[in-house]
Amino acid sequence: YDKQAYKEAERAFGYFIKTYPKDPLVAKAMYWKGESCLKQGNYKDAKVLFVSVYKKNPKGPKAPDSLLKLGEALAMQGKKEDACTAWL
Repeated sequence: YDKQAYKEAERAFGYFIKTYPKDPLVAKAMYWKGESCLKQGNYKDAKVLFVSVYKKNPKGPKAPDSLLKLGEALAMQGKKEDACTAWL
């Protein structure tokens, strides 16, 4: 991800999520997979991942960031009212 290889990052995070579904770092991996999707313009998958991060651990360290990015993905799709709701 840091090297802007978003497609490869998406695959790597997806592999981690699938291989280690019970790992405590799965929510973070889902967040970064969502970020990778967002950077590629894949807003639909990004939205699903950001919602999943929040639902998995609503008090976790990535919960606020996932709502912020969810709103960003919604706004990029022209769903400004839904984006505002995510940001509340």
